[in-house]
Amino acid sequence: MRQIMDAMARVTGIDFTPDVAPRRPGDPARIVASGEAAARDLDWAMRHTLDQMVGSAWEARRTHPA
Repeated sequence: MRQIMDAMARVTGIDFTPDVAPRRPGDPARIVASGEAAARDLDWAMRHTLDQMVGSAWEARRTHPA
């Protein structure tokens, strides 16, 4: 999550400090997001960086506010 939050601040230019709280009941102790298994097993390749993905989502949100 920290990497995603850092990318959001970097891409949007909005400086914020996320609230960090203890895990909730049922939350996993650790989450790892990696494309290594998909690359190995499915011959898949990531086409966008995290910053590009956040930027795309940010632009869509700015273009189509709720």
